[in-house]
Amino acid sequence: MPELVPFKVAQSTRGYEPLLLTHYQASWISGADQWPVPTWPILVDINQYLHGDGKSEFKSPLTLKGSFPNGAQLSIRVQQVSDYAELSVRANGRTVYRKVFKPGPGQGEWKKSIYRPEWNNYLGVYDKEYTVALPNGTAEIQFEVVRGDWLTFSEICIKPFPGIGSNEPVIRATDSEWGIPHNRQF
Repeated sequence: MPELVPFKVAQSTRGYEPLLLTHYQASWISGADQWPVPTWPILVDINQYLHGDGKSEFKSPLTLKGSFPNGAQLSIRVQQVSDYAELSVRANGRTVYRKVFKPGPGQGEWKKSIYRPEWNNYLGVYDKEYTVALPNGTAEIQFEVVRGDWLTFSEICIKPFPGIGSNEPVIRATDSEWGIPHNRQF
């Protein structure tokens, strides 16, 4: 419970999620002795692409559902942006962050900008983290390129208690296949 943090009190609860961690090598679960050793962060097969209306057949928001602690901070590490992408982050349906990415010639907030003559546009390599505070009571977060081509991200991090500890939940995008919409909720 976030309310216990100021008192420096630890809390332990019983739970079964994620099952691959809580029941690793459990003798009463058939096959649990064959499961891979649990790792942190938990790797979820999330596609790294967020497609915009420039790729409308693949466009879909990435949705995370859960009980996010009050005062949590959310960050997304943007890797590459094709031409133009307007990223929107919504908490419980309300926009809490909006960022326009427009790589171009010369210097910018990107690490590198590559002109692509076949598309007559620029690919920006950012490898940069963007952070927003989540409103209290957040139960659903959506990431979407609302306008533009596409962008890729490598991880999403939720810092439950800003400034305290380093074991915050990290979700890594492990699927790099092109053209996969986000049809699942996590």
